[in-house]
Amino acid sequence: MFSILEEKLFETEESINIVEKGIKQGILTVFDIIPALPDRLEISVRKLTFEVYPEKWLMLDEKRLKELREHCALAAATHRHIALFSPEVAQLPRFCASEIIWSNGAVPLLSLRMSGRALGPYGRMINGIDYFKIESCQVLMPPVELLSLWNLSAAISGEPRLTFFLLKLMKEVVKGFEEERETWIPDGPEGNNIVNVLYTYGCCMSAIGNTRAAVTYLKDVIRIKDYITDDHFLVPYAMLELAMCYHALGQTESARDLLIDIKNQNFNDSKSLRFLYRLYYKIIMNEEDTTPSPPCTD
Repeated sequence: MFSILEEKLFETEESINIVEKGIKQGILTVFDIIPALPDRLEISVRKLTFEVYPEKWLMLDEKRLKELREHCALAAATHRHIALFSPEVAQLPRFCASEIIWSNGAVPLLSLRMSGRALGPYGRMINGIDYFKIESCQVLMPPVELLSLWNLSAAISGEPRLTFFLLKLMKEVVKGFEEERETWIPDGPEGNNIVNVLYTYGCCMSAIGNTRAAVTYLKDVIRIKDYITDDHFLVPYAMLELAMCYHALGQTESARDLLIDIKNQNFNDSKSLRFLYRLYYKIIMNEEDTTPSPPCTD
């Protein structure tokens, strides 16, 4: 995963400036419509982080890192399909106030990568894992979580050039997977990271309008569901994104079948998933979901 952040890809200065402006404007607008965001961030940090002594950089524990990955997926999906001033976007801080703040703080690192500069000077190795410094938030992020924050930044900004750049960053990892597609199964933390990349790649393909390619990678995530040992949320999220792709392709019945499967099999997985399910159901079916829900257990 670290190699994703070190590959020498770069954009023109004009492109970087346009992207930065789009991200900042999008984030500022989110701040304007959600004034309680900083307070929500402070509560989240207090509850779910620990400090690295003596430099006082914050690290997230494994449970919180997994939450971050899911919350970024939720927020990115919502921003890509819903207008900024919609009630749904205004509800996002219920789940991911911290992630919105951190995605803003991660923009300088993204600008460095877009200019072709390596992130090595802004990272450190802790227990064999690379972490990168989000200076404004004093928080350390591993590579896949940093990629998740960048994907959220791309979704908030609405700038397609940023999504294209993220696709470039992920291409080598995806290419390695494609060479072993028929036999590949995720192995350990690195395998989990690769599944996250496949999911994000599929979402980015969908975002730029390459719907049929998106279908392929989202199906890849769903196909290996029995071998995913950590981020199980990726499977129903991939199913939701696949339903949106089918909807875009005019295959409404296929989209509806996926929604039914998610409702029956995964509806109780998390509040975040239920939020995104209801949102996508409304978009695809052009109505609220009024069918009875399975008993809630969380």
